[in-house]
Parts: sequence; C-alpha cells; structure tokens
Amino acid sequence: MSVDLFSPFRPQSAKSLLQHVAESAPSDIDRDVYGVGTSLQQFEKQIANTLGKEQAVFMVSGVMSQLIALKIHSSSVADEKTSFLCHATSHLMIYEQDSYKHLLNMTAITVGEKHRALTIEDFTALPNEAVAKVHTIILELPQRENGGLVPSWKDFVAISEFAKQRGIKLHMDGARLWECQPFYDLDYSAICAVFDSVYVSFYKGIGAMSGAMLAADANFISSSKVWQRRFGGNLYTVLPVTAHAQECFNARIHTFRARYEKLREVVAALTEWSEAQQDTLGYRPLTFNPPVPQCSMVHVHIKGASDVILAASKVVAERHDMLVLNRLRSLVGLPADCSGLEWNMGTDNMSIPTPAFVEGWTALFAAIQELQVN
Repeated sequence: MSVDLFSPFRPQSAKSLLQHVAESAPSDIDRDVYGVGTSLQQFEKQIANTLGKEQAVFMVSGVMSQLIALKIHSSSVADEKTSFLCHATSHLMIYEQDSYKHLLNMTAITVGEKHRALTIEDFTALPNEAVAKVHTIILELPQRENGGLVPSWKDFVAISEFAKQRGIKLHMDGARLWECQPFYDLDYSAICAVFDSVYVSFYKGIGAMSGAMLAADANFISSSKVWQRRFGGNLYTVLPVTAHAQECFNARIHTFRARYEKLREVVAALTEWSEAQQDTLGYRPLTFNPPVPQCSMVHVHIKGASDVILAASKVVAERHDMLVLNRLRSLVGLPADCSGLEWNMGTDNMSIPTPAFVEGWTALFAAIQELQVN
C-alpha cells in the first residue's frame, strides 16, 4: 500500500522482522540464560533509569507483570487487605479472565465511570470499610478504553496522597505510558516518582514484537524474580524479543511528542472536515473521543455499519492505493449508529502530510455512500 494512514508502524512479514532483528543487533550482544545476561541487564538498567526506579526486570507479558505486582504489594500489608482498586475499564477487568481472582484469590473494587478519567472524588467517595481492605491502587496511564484519557495532574497527585495516607501501594499500568508523557510535559521519572511499581510495554507505542518490564525498588524486583519463576515466566532465554525491544525503544522513545502533536493536528483537520459535511450529508461522518487527543492515540466514532465501512475501505485501497483503516472495534460510549476505530499515530503514519488524511477519509465516505446506494 503506497499510503497507509492507519498503521503506526509499517507492517513486516515474520521473516523480514527476524532478519531485521538479526541484522540490527549489536555485534557484542549476548544471550541471556534464565534472565541473566550482560545485554539484558543493561537494558533493564536503562529502563529503570528512564522511569526513575532502582531496578527493573524484563517480563514476557503485561498480564504477568501486574499480577506479580499485586502479589508482592499484598504480601507487604495485613492479611485482611485482600482487595485492589482500579478503573472500571482496567485491563484486569476486561481481558484477563478474572486472573486476579483465580490465581491470587483477590477481589477487585472498580472506581470511576467508564467514559471518563479518574478523579480524586472517585476515591474519597468510597466507604471507609471498603478502603480498609485495599492493598493496592492500579492507575492506568493513559486509559485505553475511553480514548486515552488521563487524570489531571492535580487529581493524579491527590490520588497518590490518598493512597500514601492510608498505607495503600500505588501501581502504574503504564502499557501506554510513553504515549501520554507529552500531555503532562514531565520526565518519565517525575511521572513515575509517586508509584511504588510501574509496568511498561514494548509492543504498543514502541512497536517491538513483544515484551514488558516491571520497575520498582531493589527489594520489590528481587521478589518479582521469584514470582516470575513461580508463574512460569522465567524463560530459558528471552532473546530475540529483548533485542528488538531495546532497538525499538532507542529508536522511538524520543518520537512521542511529535506523534502526539501530529495526531492533534490531524484530528483538528478531520473535525473541521467532518463538521463541513453536515450541510451536504445531514450528519457528521466522524467524531473523536476525546475531541482533542491527550496522547498519541484516539478513538474514532464513524457513522455507519461496520461491514459497509470495511467494504468501503477496500474500495479506497483498490482505487487510490490508500489504506484508511483495516479493522474496527467496540468502544466505550459508541453511539448505536456508529462503528468504532482505535487510531494510533506512529513513526510511519505521522510522516504523511495532514491533507492526505482528509483526502483518505473523503474517499472513504464517498465509497460508503456509493455502496449504500448500490
């Protein structure tokens, strides 16, 4: 596809990806064995320093990272504290088959409303008897399921104080932390300073094939390695995943401000275009949630049925050699007459001139209208 408006990183075949990893790896890279290796430890130290934490450990998945964090934090408090707090759209609540319940025998208490970011009032409104049973608060930055919203810095600080005053540990689900740093305009270490532990991912905004890290103080990381073994996550080697993760991290960690600003620019242009279609079509073809992105991802509400939209996208690809989108998904707050798209701005699609995005979406809705007539 000559013009790919949708993909944050240009897709690669499995073979070309493996060839790239082999060719780009440093000549002195070594292979870790059960998590021990010079190159891996250097990468772990690099991430720990970036996040302002004492140490970090590479993990094969974010699910495992966060379950281990919950287990360690719960072990440091009284036995009666068997609950954790998280937003209603937390990954643990939607995608993990109640792993915290079945593996850790814990109870989740959800706070806030699905369509908005957390505020301090969501926590202060909780009954004291419920809070008394809580050992950990999980904050997701940004909140993926409602379009990448983040708490205001004022609420962010207040929530951390709420936890501190009550002896509750604070853990960050930072799967997309890299994407929202420009919104706060602070160093990663400053954002992470109030957290007892931080999980970050390498295959989302960083674009690596897989992998995660868990960062905290030395004692926590020492315990996390024990639990990593118990959970079956201490693999014989994590090469080549770590090599690709480090390469992508080094290449892309400094691109997020430009990606954030580009997405805001494109969303503004498409919002203006959509509003201008009101007179012609009688409706706005698309709206964004949030209207002004708070990170380098945003949710798009597209007027129309998903099968028609996907068919129209194929028409645009054939006629214009342009990919506008290739998949849709359910979204929080999606109107009944709309289909949902999660859109990420990456290092590849941010290089496309903004007028090309308007051209692509104009062609998409022309194809939609044509399909509806036929």
